[in-house]
Amino acid sequence: MKKRKLDLNQYQRAPRKNRRKKILFIVLILSLLVLIYVLIPHLNFKIKRNEVKKYEQMGIFCEAKDTGDECFYVDKNGIIFESAPKTSGGLVILIKDYSNREIKLYDRVLDSELINTILEIRDYLLNETDLKVANFDIDTYPTEKLRVVTNESWYILFGLKQEIKKQLLALKVVLDEKIQDRSLLQYIDLRIENRVYYK
Repeated sequence: MKKRKLDLNQYQRAPRKNRRKKILFIVLILSLLVLIYVLIPHLNFKIKRNEVKKYEQMGIFCEAKDTGDECFYVDKNGIIFESAPKTSGGLVILIKDYSNREIKLYDRVLDSELINTILEIRDYLLNETDLKVANFDIDTYPTEKLRVVTNESWYILFGLKQEIKKQLLALKVVLDEKIQDRSLLQYIDLRIENRVYYK
């Protein structure tokens, strides 16, 4: 058996410059990974496999704040899905929330029962009276009452524990038979069953 001679020069360490570059590169990659790991929970997106969620606008939902309203488009399921401009008038359903609850994009801010009630009131007022709705106001959530601000600057209070159809019929009777001049009207309160209060 022959002895072989090893040449140690071929196994020399890499020059210092290359080592520094490799270390710097590894540190940079690790820093990026840590940054991505920290930021991902704060990003407002949801990844769903083979599914693109489409939202159909039902109206505009505004969080009433001291610093000004923050508005979002809301769909028929009560989910806010995109920032919206502040609006007024009766062309779009406008819901103002004064409850001071914390909400964020893609939260369900209205339940289906409240949405159906809002649509029922809006449709009835459009078809059966000459009133137009400026906005719907919610003071607390979940709520037991709904304030409907009219385009004439007075409001109607509905009790959500009572049947809405009965309250709408009572409203029509009061408007047709009792109130002649609505210019001085401040509110109509329909929350107590078989009674209507107005000022």
